[in-house]
Amino acid sequence: GLLITSGYKSWKMRLASYLDSQQSRKTAAAIVKRGKPLGLLLFVVGLAVLYMLPKDEFNRKSFFDENALLAGLAKREFRNQNSIGAFAKELQNIGHNDVEAIKWLEVQFARLGMETYSQNFTATRPVSFETESPQVSGTNVYGILRAGRARSTEAIVLSAPFPSRSSLESNNYGIALVLALAEYSRAKTYWAKDIVFLVTTHDELGMQAWINAYMGLQTANIAAAPLAGRSGAIQAVINLELPTTAVQYADIVIEGVNGILPNLDLVNVVVHLCESEGIPTSFHTQSELHSHRSQSNQHRHALLTVFAIATHQAPGLPLANHGLFLRHRIDSLTVRGVGTMAANQQSRSLVNLARALEGSLRSINNLLETLHHSEFFYFTSSRRHFISIGLYMPPLGLLLAPLALEISSQLCHIEA
Repeated sequence: GLLITSGYKSWKMRLASYLDSQQSRKTAAAIVKRGKPLGLLLFVVGLAVLYMLPKDEFNRKSFFDENALLAGLAKREFRNQNSIGAFAKELQNIGHNDVEAIKWLEVQFARLGMETYSQNFTATRPVSFETESPQVSGTNVYGILRAGRARSTEAIVLSAPFPSRSSLESNNYGIALVLALAEYSRAKTYWAKDIVFLVTTHDELGMQAWINAYMGLQTANIAAAPLAGRSGAIQAVINLELPTTAVQYADIVIEGVNGILPNLDLVNVVVHLCESEGIPTSFHTQSELHSHRSQSNQHRHALLTVFAIATHQAPGLPLANHGLFLRHRIDSLTVRGVGTMAANQQSRSLVNLARALEGSLRSINNLLETLHHSEFFYFTSSRRHFISIGLYMPPLGLLLAPLALEISSQLCHIEA
């Protein structure tokens, strides 16, 4: 402590001596005289560096920082396409009747051997349109598959939202995939973590109600009933939104509340396993299927991807149900199936996506601790490259340099 204090006093004396010297006055005069052109130069350099960073040559290739994930090592065995189709057909017959859907889901989870629970909640919409009631009430349904090889101290959540009556798209195939994976997982004995299969209503309101009850939290506009059954600490969450069975590519949504991002290892696991099953991936529908292989088009695609992520982070709003978990430092993301077909492009079977999700669950099941090795601050420029905070912060500093120089110039004028 004494050494630090003496060092600080010595530094303070040297600074005071410098400020009173002739050299400091010359430096101040140079800042006043050349501050604006220097600031403009630094700003242009910063813009140029940011423009070049999305190019693969100037950023980093994705890799797994957590060795325990062992992504893709285990053989993926899901084959039951008929099960997905049967569940989706029954949901289609129910339509947007959430009361009937909740009853049906409870029956299905119980039939599959899950510990089945439901949770009622009421909420007030933060913003409501004239066609919507500000007050909503709904029910969440979830089934818990208990781990056969460990105590219920950790859990993985696989969720899918039931669309509201005003929604233009259904999520029948997302819910059907959750049920099919629950049926498949029930017969396996290698699970070391509980798996919670969750279906929520009323979009983010239902998910927030479930999170509040699970974690013992309170939100002013949501009154949620306590959960009759729960598991341990949630390690990761994968949310599914699949409006169609003809999946052209999987859009990976990663942004959460206040722009928080999941650990990059979780993103890499899902992307890697989707690609292994022949399902291309994208970020904010910036699919590389639509970009030619020339370097200029690849650079343009990378720029659009980074720009899309930045603009979606800026408002600080969650883009899907997974985003509500990120504020609690629970790594989560949403997989959206995009089915817009272009010429000479084939759709991928939902079985392939189910196998990718099976592999993702098994990778998370391998973890002995929460994901912490990889990046939390990054931009994905493509499915195989990312820009880390150590790369994008220096050019951002150059963009702010004119402001610092202008403040220094004004201070020099005042002192003069």
